[in-house]
Amino acid sequence: MSDLDALEERIGAAMGRIKAAVDEARAAPKEDPAALRRAERINEALRNRLKEAERKREADVAQLDDLISQLRPLVEEGEHA
Repeated sequence: MSDLDALEERIGAAMGRIKAAVDEARAAPKEDPAALRRAERINEALRNRLKEAERKREADVAQLDDLISQLRPLVEEGEHA
C-alpha cells in the first residue's frame, strides 16, 4: 500500500467519523425553551432551599454553642464537687 493509499484510507475514515457526528447531531433532540425555563426555576428553588438549610444549620450550631457554654460551668462544678 502506498503512502497515498494510506492517506486516502485515513481521510475516508475521518470523513466517516465526521458524517456519523453530523448525523448524530441532527438526530439529537432540540432544546425545548419551556423545559429549559422549568429546569432553571427548579435549580433556583433548589439553590434557595440549600441557602435556607445552610442558614438553619448555622443557627443550630450557634444554639448548640450557646447550650454548651451554659452547660460547661455545671459540668465543671460537678467535677469539683
